[in-house]
Amino acid sequence: MHAGQSPASVAGDVEAIQQDARLYWGQRWTAGQTGWQRAEAEAPRFALNVEAAFDLAATEHQRAVTTQGADTQAAAAALLIDRRSVAGKWVFIPLCGDTPALRFFFDAGAHVVGVDCVMEPLATAMSRLATTCGTTEGSNAVTPDVVAGGIQRLTLRRPGGGSVSLFCGDIFDWCERVAPMLQASGELERFAIWYDRGSFVAIPPSTRARYVASVTPLIETEKPLFTSTMTGSVNPTLPRAVAVFVFVVRSEAGRHLGPPFHCPDAEVRQLLERPQGQQEASAAAGPSSVWKLREIHRHALAANEPFGECVWVACR
Repeated sequence: MHAGQSPASVAGDVEAIQQDARLYWGQRWTAGQTGWQRAEAEAPRFALNVEAAFDLAATEHQRAVTTQGADTQAAAAALLIDRRSVAGKWVFIPLCGDTPALRFFFDAGAHVVGVDCVMEPLATAMSRLATTCGTTEGSNAVTPDVVAGGIQRLTLRRPGGGSVSLFCGDIFDWCERVAPMLQASGELERFAIWYDRGSFVAIPPSTRARYVASVTPLIETEKPLFTSTMTGSVNPTLPRAVAVFVFVVRSEAGRHLGPPFHCPDAEVRQLLERPQGQQEASAAAGPSSVWKLREIHRHALAANEPFGECVWVACR
């Protein structure tokens, strides 16, 4: 929701997105109505957010190990890798636009996958990345190819490690149809990091449960996030993945507004901590799809402005 927007126009946003999300968001990009970018530009917290997510996962890892009889000090010593390192990991950034988070993870050596329904910001982001990457041999950073059903893809690979793949298309179509196909063919691995920078406030509230259900099967379930000398990969209680959820919030006269939708804290917990049809996994069933959540950050961007940012981290 932007300044001066009424409840009636909120309903108009819902209808417009449901009818043609690509047209709606394309018009927002063209008109420069992209206020969600301000938080990233004025107060980028990518490293801090990821560090907090990994710290939460490390705590859960140690808890899992100590329940097997190991003491806390030994459990901490059993983590053999830098808990803040994302190099070589697969990172998913849905509804990514041209977020600087793409560069953050790419520069860190991760394999970054972004999806958006508008090509303009994707092309802008890829052009910036390719300009500073050096050689783009084996990449497809300028002219997109079509992977399936009209979904376009731009790719960039860095010599020595790291890659970016940006897909233009419907997020549900990509998650439910294209991504499983790419994972089955070996072109895409399961994601160890889900960096969500506004999806919950960008899609209509009625689609949020479907969104979580669509993304969840793409997240890593086999390989533990941390390598441990004390437990094997068969332990279902060890964290497999982390997530960061960034919410841009606009408040006015005590009311929470967009942009364009508001997602209450209680709904975040309901969707991620108690997803529909999901129960805590038993040792036989494998890792749980239930996320452990922690709020780490909430602030206003400026004293005289209604925009603010809230950040949650999670692991499972």
